[in-house]
Amino acid sequence: MSNNAPPFREQSEPQTINTGNEGPSKGKGKINALQIETINELDEIITDFITQKSSLHDACQYLTTMLDENPSLTAEQRAETYRMYGQQLEEAYSARM
Repeated sequence: MSNNAPPFREQSEPQTINTGNEGPSKGKGKINALQIETINELDEIITDFITQKSSLHDACQYLTTMLDENPSLTAEQRAETYRMYGQQLEEAYSARM
């Protein structure tokens, strides 16, 4: 076992990241299980496009659907995430050409 690996108990607990914002933030700055799952699924959409398992059109549709179905994101967060992952799709598309 690696010295860097957390004990088993810690691995099964929800991962949270504190961004330094103190006070009542109603979850801001924390990554919960839904957000981690969403990030993993968004990364999978990009990977599927890069490995040519999906078209650019399908990847954009999957990306939009995934973001729209996440109730924990605000409209601003949805738009920023779409821009970020959309840029990754554009770069992958350019690399294909």
